[in-house]
Amino acid sequence: MTNDYRIVVASLSGVAMEELPPSGLSFTEILNGATSCSFDVPKHDAKCTRALLDPGARQILVYKADELKSFGILQQAQMTSDEQDTLAHFSAVGLWALLGAPGRYIDTDQVFTSIEQFDIVWDLIAYTQAKTDGDLGITRASVPASGITRSLTWYGYDRVSIADAIADILAAGDGFDFEIKPDKSWWTYYPKKGSSLPGVVLELGKNIESYTWLTDAAGLVTDETAMGSGSGANKLLAVSSDSDARTTYGLYESATSYSNIIDQTLLQGQADLDISQLKAPRDQPSIILKAGDPDATIDSFSVGDHVKVRIDHGWVQVDGMYRVAKRVVNITPEGQEEQVVDFDLQVAS
Repeated sequence: MTNDYRIVVASLSGVAMEELPPSGLSFTEILNGATSCSFDVPKHDAKCTRALLDPGARQILVYKADELKSFGILQQAQMTSDEQDTLAHFSAVGLWALLGAPGRYIDTDQVFTSIEQFDIVWDLIAYTQAKTDGDLGITRASVPASGITRSLTWYGYDRVSIADAIADILAAGDGFDFEIKPDKSWWTYYPKKGSSLPGVVLELGKNIESYTWLTDAAGLVTDETAMGSGSGANKLLAVSSDSDARTTYGLYESATSYSNIIDQTLLQGQADLDISQLKAPRDQPSIILKAGDPDATIDSFSVGDHVKVRIDHGWVQVDGMYRVAKRVVNITPEGQEEQVVDFDLQVAS
């Protein structure tokens, strides 16, 4: 029920200031991305003040009973003079968003030679948290090493954001997944986050309320050149192609810059990864699950898991395992949890 949820407003130092009911509450989880949440407060409520709800200066914590479900920094407040709109609207973003641009960047050279990739990423986070007033409170979870070493350089004069630097590694061959949990702990997963859950079946006519299914060929690439560090004749290049895709769809060429990559093997892995992801039209499904369905609760699966999706509906004929890439949980006025689930852009199996 709705009263299972509560919103706590806290100072940036973590001191709880006030508790709010979950009016209009929604929170979002994204694989390898920023979490977020939004909520409403009646305009004329005594708690609807700038002193309490001050964007940029407040933490927002969402609890279900005593379990912390979402954490973010209050980013936006919106209110109008229209008295028919009786609510003020607020939204918060997770810490990953603060590592992007604008937010945090690299302003001194960061050079790594044959270093475990998990250590590189944590060193970048520790580097920005060590700056004056830069501590975000992110802690490192204890996880096994990936066993993948990398040689990477970021130059201070490029002012690359911390998030962009980490994203370069995530996108590379033998990359990994991550999450910043609501308790602000940093978790890394190799090779991927999540489990295969064939027993979790999402099916139209049963627990799928509605769906949107987009299959897009706009980003097709059959021949990819990845461009690494260097310039002119000394620039690192790696080429990858898929002849079967070229026969089926024709020639689609692309050249992508990865200027921070200084290792030829790593660059080739990136080119091969690009082709594997872009050589065919990609499914981009989104479904809305029936609120309160006991077979598809928010505890049935997590972002990163693979679940069974079945849709028998004209052009859309699906019966396969898909990876959950994003989940939005909306708390309905009746107190039920409605899930909107987006899947990875490819069938997992």
